[in-house]
Amino acid sequence: MEQIINEAENLKKPLLTRVIHKIINLKPIKTFFTENRFMVRLFFDCIYNVPDHYQVKSEYELKKFDKTFELLDAILKERKFQWGNEIGCGTGVNTWRIAQRCREVLAFDISSNAIQRARKENPVDNVRYDVFDVVTQRIPGLYDYLFCAETLYYLTPKQLPDAIDNLVSSVGKGGIIHLMHSRSLKDDVSGMDCKEFAAKTIHDKFVAREDLKSLLDYQEKMYRVTVLEKK
Repeated sequence: MEQIINEAENLKKPLLTRVIHKIINLKPIKTFFTENRFMVRLFFDCIYNVPDHYQVKSEYELKKFDKTFELLDAILKERKFQWGNEIGCGTGVNTWRIAQRCREVLAFDISSNAIQRARKENPVDNVRYDVFDVVTQRIPGLYDYLFCAETLYYLTPKQLPDAIDNLVSSVGKGGIIHLMHSRSLKDDVSGMDCKEFAAKTIHDKFVAREDLKSLLDYQEKMYRVTVLEKK
């Protein structure tokens, strides 16, 4: 049922959008554009000129994020954090969820257009939005909670290990890393058919690290949620 719902949501996207996504995710094209960080910023700035391009306000997406945070609360007994960080916040549609669980939040996105919209459309008193590139910049500060959703599969396989190191090093001992990414047929048994890699490749690399303890690893047909604790 989850897969059917997701496919129905995808069909609502304009044909041109679906074609562009398939072309962009061809390995040589993705590698060329993703390794040029100016092109990446330009691409996402264009994306965020379109209202709700990723349909994050759709019923499917809202339910997916509801589940993502219900799972977190269930295993951590609604634990509250001091310093939270969101990597790939987009327009801040889900940042309020993090703000409810943290005293202060720093929310990042590579797109300046996304950040401008987040500040305007989703202002939260304890959240500061800022432009940031997880590939070329080190995450400032030390956090006890980090959330990263639907973001790391926009990197190349070559960029992924350093980006993961960047995320993990920004979390203090006992801190929580909370991940959610869609699954892909390219590296998994179910999911989308357009991503070069997705949840399996990304989450498995976190789970395999000796400095992290896996607290939860939950999978639906179309996405995966992983919660880890820094040792």
